[in-house]
Amino acid sequence: MQNDGWVKPFLTLDLCGGTLISILNDDEDMLEIRWSNGMWIDVGFIEEEKTYYITTVANDTLESWNNPLSVLKTSNRMDLVNMIQQEIFRCRK
Repeated sequence: MQNDGWVKPFLTLDLCGGTLISILNDDEDMLEIRWSNGMWIDVGFIEEEKTYYITTVANDTLESWNNPLSVLKTSNRMDLVNMIQQEIFRCRK
């Protein structure tokens, strides 16, 4: 994982056995959290919309991406850690 400062708030997440992968700050592909059973949370920022998306899929298949388990949105970066944590607990506990 990159040791960039922007990732620091996300290192506090209880991943419930998942693996955090940091990609790029405030980019369409920003963070991924993956579990051994294939479940995946993808976090990205869409610049044109000024919106962060938290997408949860059952696995990395086209069918799963076309039918995500959930898609959460926020325009406030400060909400991300809490929203991601709630989604992890909803899906993994």
